[in-house]
Amino acid sequence: MINLINSNIERIRRSKLKYIFLIVIFLAILTIIYNYLKINSINNIIIVEDLVLNCGVVIGFICAIMVNFFIGEEYTDGTIRNKIILGYSRYKIYLANLITLISIALICYLIYVGIIFGLGIPIFGNIISSFNDVIIRLIDLTFIIIAYISIYTFISQLINNQVITISLCLLIMILQIFSSLLFVTKLEDSEYYDTYIPENTKVIYETMINIMPVGQAYEIKNGRTLPEDSFEILWIYSSITSSILTIIGLIIFKRKDIN
Repeated sequence: MINLINSNIERIRRSKLKYIFLIVIFLAILTIIYNYLKINSINNIIIVEDLVLNCGVVIGFICAIMVNFFIGEEYTDGTIRNKIILGYSRYKIYLANLITLISIALICYLIYVGIIFGLGIPIFGNIISSFNDVIIRLIDLTFIIIAYISIYTFISQLINNQVITISLCLLIMILQIFSSLLFVTKLEDSEYYDTYIPENTKVIYETMINIMPVGQAYEIKNGRTLPEDSFEILWIYSSITSSILTIIGLIIFKRKDIN
């Protein structure tokens, strides 16, 4: 397993995938510049922690591109087939790819967080929310990233065609965005405009929001969970999603015909 992970890291170092780091750095600096210009033009208050906590959806798109590029390239150049010929088990190949991609995604996330806080606090001021609240929501985002990678690895490992996988992953992201907005809007309408929603239906809406990584990102961005539980509940949903997809992915990949 360690040899496979080291091989993956070396391949990333030599591939164009390393430019993901530059993209993340660019996005972080661009976020700072945009909000700096915004605060000077309309004199709004910029909350530093929100610059980080609002990035949950963007992270999903970046993860989709990164995972598909990495695993799609393995199918294209025959790397997966060669690993199997060399005697590595399919379980180890799948898990090594998953661990590698999670590690890279989390490193990118830490770079983004570091730049935002490192530049944002001197420019916009100190953190307004409580330290514990910020830490908990940053950890929530960590679990969301792991869920994103688990979903995309599941799809990319089981489908050989890179065009199909990237299209499917992006479609899933878009569907999550629209579904989350739909469910949240219905719940907020019932709360603010006294629109009646049966209790069972409300529970279903809340569960669907909490299951989807994009829905969780919305919760973190707005500083609350549905239902009104602690943010730790989101870690559980993300962990369940990641675990189930990884187990199913391992089973299917074990039986997959590698051309």
